[in-house]
Amino acid sequence: MTPENFTVPPKSEFGLEISYRPLIVAKANSRFILRSNELGEFIYMLELNGLPAVSARTLHFKASLGSDIVQTFKFMNYVKKQTAYTVRIEKIGAKIAASKDPKLPPIDFTVDNPTINAPPSDTHDGVEVPCNIRFEPSVVGESRAQLTVTSPEGGEYQCYLIGTSVVPQPKGPYEVAGKGVNIDFKNPFFEAHDFILRIDNPSFTSGAKSPLKIDGRKTINISVNYKQTPGHSANGRLTLQVGDLPSWTFYLQGKA
Repeated sequence: MTPENFTVPPKSEFGLEISYRPLIVAKANSRFILRSNELGEFIYMLELNGLPAVSARTLHFKASLGSDIVQTFKFMNYVKKQTAYTVRIEKIGAKIAASKDPKLPPIDFTVDNPTINAPPSDTHDGVEVPCNIRFEPSVVGESRAQLTVTSPEGGEYQCYLIGTSVVPQPKGPYEVAGKGVNIDFKNPFFEAHDFILRIDNPSFTSGAKSPLKIDGRKTINISVNYKQTPGHSANGRLTLQVGDLPSWTFYLQGKA
């Protein structure tokens, strides 16, 4: 209510503003009381109705296959004490909790922690709370999901997640000299696959044997060495390919 204390001049009116901010969907009754030393109490009954949010926000992500991107969804905590919020993600067409339970189907959107402990709010304006969401595509194309952040006391927030994945992007050049270099490569798929490894310049060699069987979502180190071969340049390419997908390309630069 604004203001909390006021004085009304003789034979005049005074307007009050009553603010209602429901945190949960529910109906409730309350009393509004005005007290005056001269006139006593005036009691008004209030019927309160907390309605569901009319719309959800949207976050857009874009990453190449084999990479990831993190964006932050921000929501407000209006509770006057530390409040635990549960984070879950529903893939469009199937409900999937944002956890590492191996029994649940995989999803391209994840959060680091399915529970967020929001700090208490000291003011009516609330306190802003971040929730980091990682998009790591497993297919080329579009992925859609819905993020829900909820608390029995703090209410519910929703956000649509739209991720777009493009073909793998070239990386490098990697300078190869002396003891060589290790190139990290992660299988972006949820299943194990055999990757065909090729190097287009005989001056570069690798201890990894093709095809490379890599478990789902696992990262391996590919060692590359360089020894100048007559008639060949000091530049090369290492590629990894699976199925009909475009290859992952790593540019190499030899240094004697």
